Amino acid sequence: MKQIKFYHLIILSTLIIYTINSCNTIYEKNDYIPLEAEVARITESEQAINVVEDIAITAENALINELNSTTEHKSGTCATHTLNTTDQTLTSTFTANCVGIEGFKRTGTLTTSYSGTPRVVGKNLLVDFTNFKYDSVTITGKVLFSYDTILGGFLNCKILATDVILTYPSGKTTKVSLDRKWKLVSGSLTTTLYDDVWQIDGNASGLYSDNKSYYSYTTTSNLYNTACWSDGVSYPISGKHQYNSGLLNFALLDYGKFSDCDNKVDLYQTDVKNPHSINFRLR
Repeated sequence: MKQIKFYHLIILSTLIIYTINSCNTIYEKNDYIPLEAEVARITESEQAINVVEDIAITAENALINELNSTTEHKSGTCATHTLNTTDQTLTSTFTANCVGIEGFKRTGTLTTSYSGTPRVVGKNLLVDFTNFKYDSVTITGKVLFSYDTILGGFLNCKILATDVILTYPSGKTTKVSLDRKWKLVSGSLTTTLYDDVWQIDGNASGLYSDNKSYYSYTTTSNLYNTACWSDGVSYPISGKHQYNSGLLNFALLDYGKFSDCDNKVDLYQTDVKNPHSINFRLR
């Protein structure tokens, strides 16, 4: 009896070793992503995340200015904003060649429903899109901007989105979902919106245009400086987050440490055998 058990143990051990080796072979073959393809994919997803969050900030910026009867719009002077305080909605219509101060062209309509005064705890904005395009990319879905708490004197917010879809002129699509925490760490004491600095943490997930899934999360808080808009930059100026896109493959995206408004990032790719790094510019 003992011999039979020992024999079964040998067979089981052999099967486990074979399975592990087989899985390693499969993962190395199927999950390793060449660096050039990784850069293309992460550029695509970073642009998608940026678009979704930029829509939330653009809508908030427009609402604050319309409620205060000021004209400091992130969207520039070419958009038409119609405020309905009874229904608590703001309709922002962008026509052809409507370029914002950071250089992005927007067309179509954003409808922002708000529950009360922006930047007051407990209030929120819900942004919906109608025939809306960001440059040549069509956006569908909804984005929620909520004002959650004040901690340590800082306003803490969230930008939430589920399955926002970006459709490119080629017909390909990118899908993105966000659960991101935004903390207003500077600029709250002034009336201008162009000196705000936000600290961003949280995660994002979705599908690349090749239908492969990804998940990213912040490893070092990102800083988003609105003063960079006039330099054509609406990406973070510092911070890191990690992309997981395979069982053996991940990439760390690094915006730098208190970098200038330059859209430059470093990408560090690590797999079991070959670490890679590259510096490139977003947009």
